[in-house]
Amino acid sequence: MLPLTYRDKIIENAYWVDFLVEGNLIVEVKSVSALTPIDTA
Repeated sequence: MLPLTYRDKIIENAYWVDFLVEGNLIVEVKSVSALTPIDTA
């Protein structure tokens, strides 16, 4: 979990990340069971 800072207010443990690479890159992993026509638009 990462803190969220907004307008000088800090919310601890506000954001769940899937992967944090060397403290600089957040990778969000999303998945679906099947692709629908809207996914290929």
